[in-house]
Amino acid sequence: RERRETYDAGTPDWDRSAAIEVWLSIEQLDRNQVIFESGGESAGISLTLGDADGSGLHDDLRFRILGTQGEALTVDAPVNRFADPRHGYIHVAAVFDDRNDSRRAQLYVNGALAGESAGTAGQEHSLRWDEYDPAGLGNVAGEVGAAGGPGQLPFVGGFTGQIASFRFHNQPLDEIEIRSAYNAMLY
Repeated sequence: RERRETYDAGTPDWDRSAAIEVWLSIEQLDRNQVIFESGGESAGISLTLGDADGSGLHDDLRFRILGTQGEALTVDAPVNRFADPRHGYIHVAAVFDDRNDSRRAQLYVNGALAGESAGTAGQEHSLRWDEYDPAGLGNVAGEVGAAGGPGQLPFVGGFTGQIASFRFHNQPLDEIEIRSAYNAMLY
């Protein structure tokens, strides 16, 4: 595949921060499910649902970022900590902050922080996950993003439920922005 040039190739964006917001309702918690993914086995990002705690119920969110150098950040959090996703919509926000002094991955459910994982500081540890690969919403488009490398891998399977709203941000969102986005949809 031919590599496309960025809009302003003279000024690269070394900050690969991103945030994903999704309002979803899940029909069944009996299988692994992809909510969003982009990338492949060598680099990418994914937000999936599965059985991270071994309880037999596939009610754990997993947000994973994998860089081209093999470094990864993964955070798990229960999806039903604040509400039952089978009985209404829930708001999920996954944040990757790639700033050199505060690299981290976070998961929020209904405006509240549900899980966090810290990364290694410094420019040399930036996670270059954003390659030119297809993205999948509710299913896999090509390969699952962040499916290789060390650590806990994404859960794989088609999504069973409804996605009412999806937003992708090319920057990290803070707790106040996430809580505001959640509250705005309630009124």
